[in-house]
This record gives sequence, C-alpha cells and structure tokens, in this order.
Amino acid sequence: MANHKKTVYRNLLLPISLNDWLTSNAKGARLNKLYYIIWTIQTHRKRKEMGACFYKKIAQTYWESMLGREYYKFLNFLGENGVIDCDEKFGSDECKGWRISPTWYCGEFSKVKFKYTAKTTTTKQYEAEKRELDNFIEIFRNLEIPFDVLYRAIEEKVNDTSLVDYEVDERVNFPYPTMKVYELYDDWQIVEYSFMSKRDALIIAYDKQKTLINDGYRILIAEPSYFLAQQKEFTRQSWTMAVDNLTEETLYAKRNKTNNRLDSNFTNLAKPLYDIILLHNVMGESDLVNSQPTLLAHLMKQQGIEGRGVQAFIEATESGFFYELFGSDRGKTKKMVFEVLFGKNPANPDLNNPTLARFVELFPDVYNYIRGQKMVNGKASVAIALQKIESQLFIDGIYYDLLQQNIPCFTKHDSISFWQDDREAVARAMDRNFAKMNFTGKIKTEYVINAAA
Repeated sequence: MANHKKTVYRNLLLPISLNDWLTSNAKGARLNKLYYIIWTIQTHRKRKEMGACFYKKIAQTYWESMLGREYYKFLNFLGENGVIDCDEKFGSDECKGWRISPTWYCGEFSKVKFKYTAKTTTTKQYEAEKRELDNFIEIFRNLEIPFDVLYRAIEEKVNDTSLVDYEVDERVNFPYPTMKVYELYDDWQIVEYSFMSKRDALIIAYDKQKTLINDGYRILIAEPSYFLAQQKEFTRQSWTMAVDNLTEETLYAKRNKTNNRLDSNFTNLAKPLYDIILLHNVMGESDLVNSQPTLLAHLMKQQGIEGRGVQAFIEATESGFFYELFGSDRGKTKKMVFEVLFGKNPANPDLNNPTLARFVELFPDVYNYIRGQKMVNGKASVAIALQKIESQLFIDGIYYDLLQQNIPCFTKHDSISFWQDDREAVARAMDRNFAKMNFTGKIKTEYVINAAA
C-alpha cells in the first residue's frame, strides 16, 4: 500500500509566554508536533465548543494518525507541564476532551508558523486531495485579499460585541422544560450542572449575583463583564487565525470523509469576513434558500415518504418561504429547525416552545421521520445524509461543472461564489445540475455592486 506524505504549513496565534516556554523546551520536529497539538485543540472547534474554557473532544485514533504510535508521549509532556488539560469524563481512553490550560491566556499574543506532515494511504486518495488543493490554489490566485480591511473588521466586531447581542435572565429561552446549564468562573473554570428548569437556573444566578445568559449555543451562569471578555477574546483569536492563514503557503482544501463536504480556508472563515473578500473582488454568491429543510424534503421524496404534513413540508421548502411560516424572526426559526434536524428529538416535544409547537402541528410526520431515523441510525445520521446530498449537488455537480468550463469559483457548502462576469454561466450550471438530480429548490443570488472595500 502506497504511503504518500506532504508538508503542510499553518499559522498559529499563541500567548507569547507560552511560545517562549515551548521554544525553550523543544526544537525541530518535536516542537512542530507540540505546535500541531495546540493548533488542533485550538482551531476547528464547533461553535458549541467555543471558548477556551471548554474541552474539545478528540479521538485517540486521530492523534495516532497524525503523531504516530507514541502520540501519548507528546500529550503527556504538555499535560504534565500544565500546557494542556484533559477532561477524563468524556469517557474511555478512545476519546477525551482537551483544552489549552486557561492559565496561559494572559498577556500579548503572537503569530507562529509551523509545519506538519500529512499522510495518505493510497495513490488514489493522494491524487484526489492534491487535485482539490491545486484547484483551490489556482482560483485563489485570482483574488486580492484586503488584509487591512479584514483586520479592522475583526477589531470592529470585537469592540461592538455587547450583552445586547444575547438573551439574558428572563429573556433566556428554554426550548425544553429542563436544560443543561453551565456556570462560568472568572478563572476560566466551568462547572456543568445537571438538567434544570429556567426558574431554578435564575435562582442560582441571582443567588450568586451573576447573570443567566444564552450565548446562542448553551445556557450559562456568568458574570457579564467576564463573559463578554471571553467572547471577545475568542472572536479575536479565531477570526485572526483564519485571516492569517489566507496565504498561498497555508491554504487547504480537502473533502471531509464523513459528509463529503469540501472543507477549505473559506468554509472556516466567518461570514462577515468572507463577504468583505467578495465585495473587494466584485464577486457574487448564489446559495440555496432554507437549505437544510429543502435537502430534507429532497431526501424524503427520494425515499417515497408520505404522511401528515409531508407534502406541505416539501412544497414550503421548495418555494423558499419555509422559515416565513413561523413568523418574522428568521434567526430564531432557523435555530429551532437546526435543533430538530441536528439535536435531540423526544417522543413528546415540549410544546411550550411556540416555534417547535407550530412545526410539530404543521409537519407531524416529518418530525416523526427525523426522530425515527436518529433512533435507528444514530443522532448524526440525518445531518450527515443531508450534507452528503448537498455535497453531491454543489461540489460534485455545480462546482466541478464550472471548473470543467474554466470558470473560477468557490464553494461554501450550499453556495457558489463567482466573479460577476460569469453569473449567467453559473445560473445555467445550477439549473443543469438541479435537473440532473431531480432537485427542486430556490436559489438566492446576491451581486456586489460597490467594490470600494
């Protein structure tokens, strides 16, 4: 079996004190492996894992594939010296939670470039990965990246972040009778409570002179100023690292083995920053309206699913007005739909949540279908199935169709970004591939008029 290797370069944002400690205790290949561990823990975190105080779940098999059979020696070295923490409660030795020890998160940060070796087991896999990256780099060369504008936008985002951006105290929405609640301390430590009601969470918050906060991904009890400081620092670090890596040497584009998506520097870039790049380069973007519900409708049609509310669900999603059925707060509705598709689906959902109650009322057998699929195939099964359809349509279909015509473009999951001169060719490619898959959905296209950025 062939074993191909390639050198990959990355930029990492580190506390200067931590980098000084690392460089005084390791050199060469060993130092790069330590950088790689920290980079892995620090980056590509799901939003629900955001914040330095939360642990990132990483499988033992992943560490071994990247660091070799003696991967544990590097982890132990960092752990024994207080650089990283391990949360044993994640379960067996197969998968544990990791984080950078919060004691290092103080003082100034600096950018560090490091490299690591990525391996592929077959020639076919190596050639496929090389082709994806070569395509991405070639198109990327057509762009002008306005780094100064991007860095200014990061600082503006950080400075503008305030408690107004979050649900707090009585305004915190509990979609279920009881929810998991976390308490955040000012030493970066976090305590996970058992499931509790909103009333009990408010009592604890008031007793401790803290605030109940919904950060969009979890319910927290925290001191507001400290919570905001952590949110701002997380945004500054993660957004800055994403921009720092927009150089040809640190580009990446690789198909995800689980859902077949094409992960790249742009899929990991915050939308406000990506929009700046599109604006600066006079580009447009076409994306699928209410994409995940529409992909679910396609899947149910493929499988011949019928039942109460199924046809109405298909018609609503394909029209592009699905979210509007639930009121004017599109963001709130979208969050609820994502909870239904990607979260837990109890047999008796809490109908005190008006948006969820309306979903179950309008589409009862759609809800039952989602729940049944998860019970049989696992919690992530529906999400993965939809993402695979999305990849088949937007990457294997539209993206490659355009590349074969020498039309430069980028893909971000359920969207295609392109130069405005190619808009008609992009529209034709979308129509052609929708028809090929017998897929029905509404596309929203936004063109950039002012390139003054």
